[in-house]
Amino acid sequence: MNNNSAGKLFKKLRTKQNISLKEAVKDIDELSPSRLSHWESDSSNIPLYKLDQLLYNIHVLPTEFAELLGLRFINTVTLKTQDAFIANDVNELHNLATNQLNKYQKFQDNNELYLSALTCNFYFQKSGKNIFPDKLKAKITDQLSKISLWSQYYITAFGNVLNLLNPKDIYKIAQSLAYNFDFTKNSGLENNIYASLVLLNATLILSIKSPNLAQKLFIQIKDLKTNSFDVYSNFYKKFTFYILNYQLFKKEKDLKLAKNLIEIFNFIDRADIAEELEDILSKVQNSSK
Repeated sequence: MNNNSAGKLFKKLRTKQNISLKEAVKDIDELSPSRLSHWESDSSNIPLYKLDQLLYNIHVLPTEFAELLGLRFINTVTLKTQDAFIANDVNELHNLATNQLNKYQKFQDNNELYLSALTCNFYFQKSGKNIFPDKLKAKITDQLSKISLWSQYYITAFGNVLNLLNPKDIYKIAQSLAYNFDFTKNSGLENNIYASLVLLNATLILSIKSPNLAQKLFIQIKDLKTNSFDVYSNFYKKFTFYILNYQLFKKEKDLKLAKNLIEIFNFIDRADIAEELEDILSKVQNSSK
């Protein structure tokens, strides 16, 4: 998705509903009808984090807009990155990350920025090397900190940069997502499940980087209600609880309970999930040494 094609689609949806430029920018700071008009006609860009607010004003869900637009966030780069990650191809992950960073530097497009973060995040998970520049990290942190409506796009973006951010920023952004958790429930089962998993993953990452912040976050999210069909999040929440307790109190009982949950996923032929949890467990144990 680029800003220009998004602008044209937005104008089509706005005018079809007879919504004026003034109505479309209502209650959106630093966005005038004139600036919106320029964006719609390909003459300028707007900050990506304002898109959700604009869509809200024209009564279009972010997921609907993404489908109509053909969201670039899920594209060949994403698929190649996932394939390389599964294949443990560290060299390919590094190539994808550096190519994407170069692409962002050339086009300065927000979507290329998020793809750069995604590729660097996956490379970091396999190599332990963070090659995502501090300047871009600060830019993404600033954007995600300003999100008021957490669409699937931003939930995915946050989930894909967790390993790259510092603990205080992870905690701050996760708080915002938790505060808007009810919106994710209303925007569809998939969004709600992914929001839950991203919050739990943020807690797990904080349990390694900053156990005290992880504890504070877990207290805020442990009672968030998920859909009854979302069985995985409930397992993941228990796993998170055991891992966090182990980090805080170093009780072998919690470690054993976490391992038991991993065995459950192996038993039901979900070796992929078991492997993911094993990796988290290994990192936690290494951080405790």
